[in-house]
Amino acid sequence: MNIYKITNIETGLSYIGKDQRDCEYYMGSGLLLWNSYRKRFGREDLDDSKKSHHKWVYEQNKILGYYEKTILCECDDAKELCALEKKYISEDILNNKRSILS
Repeated sequence: MNIYKITNIETGLSYIGKDQRDCEYYMGSGLLLWNSYRKRFGREDLDDSKKSHHKWVYEQNKILGYYEKTILCECDDAKELCALEKKYISEDILNNKRSILS
């Protein structure tokens, strides 16, 4: 399980979230984040609930480099993961007013 940050390289906007499955190609679930993917990759049919779409976005981004995904921390406990997500979001809001949150 991990806390990640996805940053749009062009705009500097970022999204912080948690991944309980440790899926390398998981690309978040925030509405604004996925609207950004739809616009950037020109695919209105992208759906964050489909694993295949996460993989497609991940693979396209590896080629084009529009977004940077950073693992902020890892942990083994779901309750701790939720607390850490809140901590990192709060810190990001204080340090960077250009974050997008779901």
